[in-house]
Amino acid sequence: MSSAKNKPAKEQVFQIVILVFLITIMITVVIGFLISNTSVALFSNTSETVTFSFSSGALAEPTQEENLEQLIQHIKNVNLFQGSNHQYSASGVDPHNAWSRRIEDYLIGETTNENIFNFKNLRSGSKAVVNLNTLALDDSLWNPAIFIADGADFNYDSIPTPPLSEEEFDYTRLWGTMMIYKSFGRDERIYYFYIDENGFKGELNSIRFN
Repeated sequence: MSSAKNKPAKEQVFQIVILVFLITIMITVVIGFLISNTSVALFSNTSETVTFSFSSGALAEPTQEENLEQLIQHIKNVNLFQGSNHQYSASGVDPHNAWSRRIEDYLIGETTNENIFNFKNLRSGSKAVVNLNTLALDDSLWNPAIFIADGADFNYDSIPTPPLSEEEFDYTRLWGTMMIYKSFGRDERIYYFYIDENGFKGELNSIRFN
């Protein structure tokens, strides 16, 4: 009788051991994939696969294209060009209501020339906003986050892509930068594009001046 009673008890112990073993394996798998930032298919059949993804890091950084679209959306949201002048004016140059000065004043903080949205140049890490119509920049302003300029000198077609000639080398100071420009006169569009950290241009887009 004693042997018969012990048999179920032994089976229960065995089942508990197996259950603990399986739970341990599952916990190990989950921890492993949390550390490795990946995904795993836990089971599948001929019709479907159930996959769980795990990530231990922060969300991926926005792309330069996404940052540029966000920047333009900020400008649109505040109706920035209402009543502004079509003429380009560099930083500190009148008229103060020039479209370029409006963008500059909107984007920079009160005490620095860094943009208030913390957009960064992917090459230099700079958050600077530069509103000038020249590449003769102080080296602290090279590769800014945002560069505002007259389209006569800094339009999309004027920016060379690698490989650069010796005469074009100063354009590396714009690599990693979001570009905003407008042609002189009453062109009703302001154009924007980005240059990636390796010197290649993204797609050209535009917004209406008014």
